[in-house]
Amino acid sequence: MKKMLLVMFMVMSMAMFSACEDPEGYVRLPNLVGLADEAATQRLVDLGLSVSVTDVPGMPENDKTFAGYGNENIVGDLVPIGSIITILIYSDDSEVLGFRGLLISKVLEGTGQNKAIEIYNASETDVDLNEYHLALYLDGSLSVSRRVTMDGILAAQATWVIAHPESDPDLLSKADMTSSDLVFDGNDAIALRDLDDLPLDLFGEIGFAFYYLDNKTLIRKESIVTNTTTFSMSDWDVYAKDVHLMFGQHPYPFPETFTYNIEDTLVPYTDPYGMALVSFDYNYDGDTAKFYPGFNGSDSVRFVGIDTPEMGDPWSYEARDYLHVLLSTADEIYLQHDPSAGLTETYGRYLALVWADGLLTNVELVRMGYTTAAYYDSLERLVFAGVTLNQWFLLAEEEARAENRGIWG
Repeated sequence: MKKMLLVMFMVMSMAMFSACEDPEGYVRLPNLVGLADEAATQRLVDLGLSVSVTDVPGMPENDKTFAGYGNENIVGDLVPIGSIITILIYSDDSEVLGFRGLLISKVLEGTGQNKAIEIYNASETDVDLNEYHLALYLDGSLSVSRRVTMDGILAAQATWVIAHPESDPDLLSKADMTSSDLVFDGNDAIALRDLDDLPLDLFGEIGFAFYYLDNKTLIRKESIVTNTTTFSMSDWDVYAKDVHLMFGQHPYPFPETFTYNIEDTLVPYTDPYGMALVSFDYNYDGDTAKFYPGFNGSDSVRFVGIDTPEMGDPWSYEARDYLHVLLSTADEIYLQHDPSAGLTETYGRYLALVWADGLLTNVELVRMGYTTAAYYDSLERLVFAGVTLNQWFLLAEEEARAENRGIWG
């Protein structure tokens, strides 16, 4: 429930604003982020404005602080002195949070206008979507920039997909509706709200413009079954941009394993993405080895994306021995030309992703804690099971750290 507190004040003398660059009789709404409710109210009163306060759901850490302006106002708006300005104040009141079973389950922020959002009804009751809408906060805005209304009945345990009309045709085929207002990128926040503008669920951070959500498909983890107004990346699985096969079904399990793309085995190793079928000769350490034919003698292979401890360090022997077991017991080994690393490095060694019986040993050494992840391709050219190779390396290190494996022990 909203609670309104209207505080009327005398309009201050016009002479106080004579030195302002703005038109006489007007002031600009300031950025009040981080201010407590009383301080935010007083700041506006000092500008000659009257204040109406509306509570919105929050968490203990932001209780009673400024959440934004209401009535479509944004920071920097020019308003007449004496205006009644609505401010939103976070309230740590669990009873204020709306229907707990309706949540944003997937977000696709892809190439161009390839955009989609999926809503999931985790409850046992059908939901009338006419009673809800999406509110988009663009470029760090504290106020709503665009609204996407919905029309239909969302059955229990079912999904509702909204796509931009210029999205990929295959994605459009999964959409329950389209909206040209579904325009957002990685620095925007998206809120699921009811007819009273009460937030139910939140993707991104209102009032902050950080480009860490762009060019990705994000899927709510299976364990998240209730809505929340506090966004956390740990609640989401990250897929490559424009991946949309999983839209229209929820929950969707994150792949536990991955392997190479079979079509790459037909590409010569000397070309980017190409692969060569080889046999294991021996390895010097945890990130360098020889293979035949063609990668032994004076030639050797340096593993891409890892850097195991130098020989002499106790963990260097552990990494060497573990890699030896992986390669010496494998029935099938492929070397792959990583398009971001190139064919060879400064010392003339070949650079490669090394697959042993379908397992990417580069990532496996990270997962077991024998090395940090040292892989990053800004173009994200390699994708396995819908997930970028960048992300697989990051997840491997996160697992090693969490389990205190190897160098993290």
